[in-house]
Order: sequence, then C-alpha cells, then structure tokens
Amino acid sequence: MTQYVLKTSIEEADAIVNGDKSFVFRDDRYHYGFGDEITFQAYKNGSMTRHKIEGMKFRVTYTSADAPVEKGFKIIGFKRIA
Repeated sequence: MTQYVLKTSIEEADAIVNGDKSFVFRDDRYHYGFGDEITFQAYKNGSMTRHKIEGMKFRVTYTSADAPVEKGFKIIGFKRIA
C-alpha cells in the first residue's frame, strides 16, 4: 500500500467532501493502485489553502488508463475511510 497526496481545487474538494464526486483524473506517471491511500490538499489561485478535506483519508477502489481516458491520464476511483 502506498500513500499519495493529491492537489485539488476548492470546487473539486467541495464535491468530494459532499459525496458528489468519488473519482478524479490524474497524470498516469504515478502507479496508483487498488488499496492505496490518498489524501487531498486544496489549492486556490496556485496557493495551498485550508479545507476540511485535509482531515479525510480515502482508499483507491478503481484505476484505469484505458480509453476513453485521454492518453497520459488515469481515472482513480476512491471511497472515504475512517
């Protein structure tokens, strides 16, 4: 299991926290895999900002770089964990 910190926008962080979004698209140079843990750091205008998503952890439940995902990117599905 690997732990990752992903940068996110305030809008995306809000959607994740509210349970409206359970996936993200990210560069595929990292080898995100099933069971890995991710946390998010919110950014606004290029600078880190405080957001309630910081205290939350998520577990990767799905990854794919197959079409129709754009080449060089991967979809990462996740669920919140305690």
